[in-house]
Amino acid sequence: MKNAEVREVKLLDNVRNQIAFCEILFGSCLTGNGVVIELTKKYGEDVSSYNLERYIPKDFNFLEFKKGLASVQKMNAYQGCRKGGWHL
Repeated sequence: MKNAEVREVKLLDNVRNQIAFCEILFGSCLTGNGVVIELTKKYGEDVSSYNLERYIPKDFNFLEFKKGLASVQKMNAYQGCRKGGWHL
């Protein structure tokens, strides 16, 4: 199994079979199960490797965009209430 797959399984194990206050199973919630963090990391790598800044409209603030991606990437995946995660 690749490192990313191992991490994904571990993140999912944190929230497996738990239901959020919004009544969604955490395992199927992109925010709750860590998928948003992983996808943002991959997207950030792709944006950098393809030199996307050269192709976007001039009125798009690329620096702020990259800051936003970095901010999402720093988020911690939800640990689930049973594993000491935050509560609403």
